[in-house]
Amino acid sequence: MKTLTIDTSIILAVLLGESTRDSIIRLTHDVNLIAPASLDAEIGNALSAQMKRGKLSVEQAKLAIQSYRDIPIRQIPLRLEEALDLSGRFSIYAYDAYVLDTAMAKSTPLLTLDQRMVDVAKTLNITIIDL
Repeated sequence: MKTLTIDTSIILAVLLGESTRDSIIRLTHDVNLIAPASLDAEIGNALSAQMKRGKLSVEQAKLAIQSYRDIPIRQIPLRLEEALDLSGRFSIYAYDAYVLDTAMAKSTPLLTLDQRMVDVAKTLNITIIDL
């Protein structure tokens, strides 16, 4: 079975019903999904930011978390040194570096909606899955 590395943007698009939701679901059906172990924290942070902006209520955020827990994603331990190397090399946040490092370490294609991450991934010869 095919394995893909995903990032927070993919999960949020599905949970929040963004326009790419159906394409993501179709593309990830019968695929093993992996992500760095930072994913839970990133999801929580993103949902709290939506609440802070008044775009989600606490109840809606909690429903999103319940749905998130139903998505089978294997979380990969962080390789901090490698991620910091990427962060310094490309001037990116550690969270983005964790995703890129996971894709490289596990030799998997990457699925993301983050264009900056796509640009860096291409530089690193990581295969990008287009929606």
